[in-house]
Amino acid sequence: MGYSIELYFDPDFEAAIRRVWDVLAASGVPSVLQQIGGRPHLSLAVLSSIDEAVILGLAKAYAKECFRFPITFPAISLIPGEQHTVILSPVPNRPLLDMQQRLYSLLDGCAHPPFHRYIPGRWLPHCTLSKELSGPDAMKTMELCRQSAVTGAAEVREVGVIEFRPRRELGLFSLLNP
Repeated sequence: MGYSIELYFDPDFEAAIRRVWDVLAASGVPSVLQQIGGRPHLSLAVLSSIDEAVILGLAKAYAKECFRFPITFPAISLIPGEQHTVILSPVPNRPLLDMQQRLYSLLDGCAHPPFHRYIPGRWLPHCTLSKELSGPDAMKTMELCRQSAVTGAAEVREVGVIEFRPRRELGLFSLLNP
């Protein structure tokens, strides 16, 4: 099992990503995220194990000190590897970077440090559109995503804690209205 602390978007942006997932599925390259009941998100931290009560309390308190903020996703990108990942790349803005830095400090302070790639300065913020793709499926996915209206502006509104594979939501907390 793994755990993730994630940011979620306004309903319109989520719906745009879900429409892309539907297009991918209809074209024979379904998104694993849709298949496992995932929600469009941006991961702030991924952890191998947690004390659920500690992390849920931390996430709830964290959400009470963070404000909703706008974010723009202007680019569809590819993370290459044995299995490729197609992502939306955001413009990293100060609220996003500050939230990730603050969360990292809180997690490190309670002996729940996230995986190494989620350390500030190493973290690659992104919203996964599809992953675990072969080379040809990644190229098809990129092309279908480019043809869609999935890039654009969103508002970050919630923080959630999930357990994955299988995906199970552990907690969901609204960010403050500015």
